[in-house]
Amino acid sequence: MIQKINSIEEYKKTYKESIENPGIFWDKVADGFIWKKRAEKFNTGDFHNVNFKWFEDSELNITENCLDRHLDSI
Repeated sequence: MIQKINSIEEYKKTYKESIENPGIFWDKVADGFIWKKRAEKFNTGDFHNVNFKWFEDSELNITENCLDRHLDSI
């Protein structure tokens, strides 16, 4: 998962990466989740017509990702 952003410089660097290499960027983001089925593509659609879908062919349990994986650290 992408680390916490602690400064405007880190934000600008992360933003630049997301624009220049979106496939690599979103693949890193996806690494931070527990997937039932990982997506083949991070997005589909058309940015110019504002019509796109994210991780469309994937499956995950959001509760497992938001809560369950942190229970051991309590």
